[in-house]
Amino acid sequence: MILADDRYEQKVIPYAARNETMPHRLATMSSRKGGAFLLATIIVALGLWTYQRVFAQPELTQIDASINLSRVSPAFTDPDELRRLINQYESRTGEFTTPSDYLSLGALYLEAGRTTGDLSRYQAAEDAYRKADELRPQDLSGRLGIARAQFAVHDFIGALATVEGVLEQAPERIDALLIRSDVRLAIGDLEGAASALSVVASQFPDSPAVQVRQAELAWLDGDHETARILAQAAVTSSVSLIPRGRSWYENFAARISFDTGDLLAARRFSDLAAEHDPDSILTNLMQGQITAAEGDVGGAISFYQRAAEVVPEPKTLASLGDLFILLGDDEAADRQFDTAETIIDLGRSLGTAYDRQAVYFLADHDRNPGLAVELAEAELAFRSDPQAHDAYAWALHTVGRCDEARRASDRALANGFRSAPAMFHAGMISAALGEDGRAIDELMQALAINDQFDPIQAEAARSMLASLRG
Repeated sequence: MILADDRYEQKVIPYAARNETMPHRLATMSSRKGGAFLLATIIVALGLWTYQRVFAQPELTQIDASINLSRVSPAFTDPDELRRLINQYESRTGEFTTPSDYLSLGALYLEAGRTTGDLSRYQAAEDAYRKADELRPQDLSGRLGIARAQFAVHDFIGALATVEGVLEQAPERIDALLIRSDVRLAIGDLEGAASALSVVASQFPDSPAVQVRQAELAWLDGDHETARILAQAAVTSSVSLIPRGRSWYENFAARISFDTGDLLAARRFSDLAAEHDPDSILTNLMQGQITAAEGDVGGAISFYQRAAEVVPEPKTLASLGDLFILLGDDEAADRQFDTAETIIDLGRSLGTAYDRQAVYFLADHDRNPGLAVELAEAELAFRSDPQAHDAYAWALHTVGRCDEARRASDRALANGFRSAPAMFHAGMISAALGEDGRAIDELMQALAINDQFDPIQAEAARSMLASLRG
């Protein structure tokens, strides 16, 4: 990462020296200590938490050429070329103090963080952007880079303050409006997100970067058909991108298709993504989810294992554990769950206590549900999107606080948001409260959206329905 001495001269640790693959690091370190604790330590130190929800927000680097956010646009750069560019710009910034070089280095660090899950890359990006801003404060690009880095590590309050400061000076700046839209979407201000995005969309209606954001807003509003149309349009609009870039949009369309119950379209888009970037974390996660829904448990495990080899984050490990349960291998499942729980515990000590993945994992698997409530409450202090309330509702349900869970679930669904998991949670809460009719309706809605939304919970929904109907 970039360090500064008392004179704030930049000292750069060569990227190649710290860019060993995760499997190599784990193999080296595990020979000394071994076990889930060490695995978790390494993962957390490398920024596991940044993948809280892989598809939650379109990455800020996913902007097509018509919206030039920086002097270097490294999104989807080949990994080897990315390393070469980082080494080149680290060397340049060690010899010169050109603001443009720091802007370029910051953008490259952001891409490295996106593709590896290494949280330290985002801090390095912020440091580089701060140096660019110090050298040329009249150029707002440095401050926008800082906002992107803050957003990447879910410092939403900091990112919002930074970008609002930029917009006070340049209210029509497109890249700043996109960042404002992303941050407001992340914290649950859907109206604010839509307002900022509408200005960009009026100028770039066919940009895939705009279309995926519009699709995400439509999905959160419960307009599944519009979300699918926009996600598919983004795939069409991205055809001029390099294959790795097209893969990102195809994975997004696959996720929207899956979440809205069109499994055939999800498979089609996911297979296209696999053709264009078979080694992508997103591709393997999406392929795993779809393959599990199709009933191929062993095949799904293979995809999740590939993703976990790169970024073994709790959600991936939880999915692996669930699939091992379906195979009857409880020992293998427990290994995944134990590692995920240790990661969460260590993450809290490093200040990542508001990880939504942790809330769902702990609540789903009855592992310290009290902590799940605590983490959900902490997140609600600065995020109030529908899924934040759903996560809180589910955590409250697991500790028996069902009246409060009902209120939280109702708030999650108040503005039209509908997802199969959220409706499943609502139905189980209704069942716990003895509201059988409502429970039946909500569980049926969950399965109507996607009757294979989760290999464990979809079956639980069917079992509960059978029980309620007598």
